[in-house]
Amino acid sequence: MMPVATAPNTIVFGSGIIRTREMIRTGVWINLIGIVLISLIIWIRYA
Repeated sequence: MMPVATAPNTIVFGSGIIRTREMIRTGVWINLIGIVLISLIIWIRYA
């Protein structure tokens, strides 16, 4: 979720089009969706 997390993120951030705040906001949503999906998969598999 931070600009230097992966090489593609660094390239996009370096272009100056996307700000750090936008990257963090998007990263938080992706993390939350991932937590929910992984939790559901584990719950369904082991319930």
